[in-house]
Amino acid sequence: MRLFRMFTIFLLLRSCLFPINVKDAFGRVHHFNKPPNKVISISPAVTDTIVMLGMEKILVGVSTFSELEGVKKIGGILNPNVEIIKNLNPEIVLVMQPTPLSLIKSIERSGVEVFPLKEPKNMEEIAQMVIKLGKIFSKKRKAEKIAENFLREVSPVSKRKGKAYIGFVEPPFWTACRGTFLDDLISRAGWENICEIKGWTALSGEEIHIKNPDLIIIPGRKKKKEIQYLLKFPWNGTSAVKTGKVLVINENLLLRPSPLISRAYKEILKVK
Repeated sequence: MRLFRMFTIFLLLRSCLFPINVKDAFGRVHHFNKPPNKVISISPAVTDTIVMLGMEKILVGVSTFSELEGVKKIGGILNPNVEIIKNLNPEIVLVMQPTPLSLIKSIERSGVEVFPLKEPKNMEEIAQMVIKLGKIFSKKRKAEKIAENFLREVSPVSKRKGKAYIGFVEPPFWTACRGTFLDDLISRAGWENICEIKGWTALSGEEIHIKNPDLIIIPGRKKKKEIQYLLKFPWNGTSAVKTGKVLVINENLLLRPSPLISRAYKEILKVK
């Protein structure tokens, strides 16, 4: 009887948080009478965060880039199968910008609500994303704890260590520049980004050779595959290659703006 009363109180407290209104990345207001129970997440970073919140059972569909087992794959991030999404009958589809507006409208035309989340530009915005998801799924306290622990794990260091390149070593040389969450990540670890423009861009080999990074951070899975490119221009003459300061970090950890990126941060932090 006592257990039943406690459970009833828990349900009442949970229901007191709803209904709620939450703004998406476009400033649109979404109304929730209760936490969604059938959700599709097209963004792997959002999927990872939902799993961290302990809410993986609500996921009825994820992108093919997610490692989550036992959940329907609905296609790629930019080209999901709208028909599959519709047939899964989700209460809401979560996407992360820069998901094309045309895709969002296509899903919404099928009668499914889409909630776009802004792609975080720094570690604080990743923490804010966690808290927003916690609000939607009635996991506010857990989300706040995850966000707090995450920001502690990626605390910035004061020592400056040199210049770093963070991106791909296979041409074209796409790299994360200023104003990206990866730029914030390496800056916190004490490294200065060699790319001074904003966003992602493909640097030329000459630019990389002249800027001569002291550290190279590569998103990848097979170190042998990436290392072969380091034997060629523009990498072979850089300080990073000469001193062996080359990191190949699992792309699923490095390229997804979720709290799991703290694991990548710890690897970068080890380089002196």
